[in-house]
Amino acid sequence: MPFVRVSRDKRGYETIYLVHTSQRRGRPAATRVLYAFRTPPGIMVGRDPFDAEVRRTLEAQNPGV
Repeated sequence: MPFVRVSRDKRGYETIYLVHTSQRRGRPAATRVLYAFRTPPGIMVGRDPFDAEVRRTLEAQNPGV
């Protein structure tokens, strides 16, 4: 199941990850980063991390997710 993870480093940069975790029988879950978006600190203008074009591309590249 995909989920969003947000992290901020000590300089203030935010990185937004779209991560998919697959459940495997009897094995530890495998995680895979599908998308990463990094923003500089304090910036309120620019594009959204998951705009329409990015969503279409992610859906086309990962049809089973």
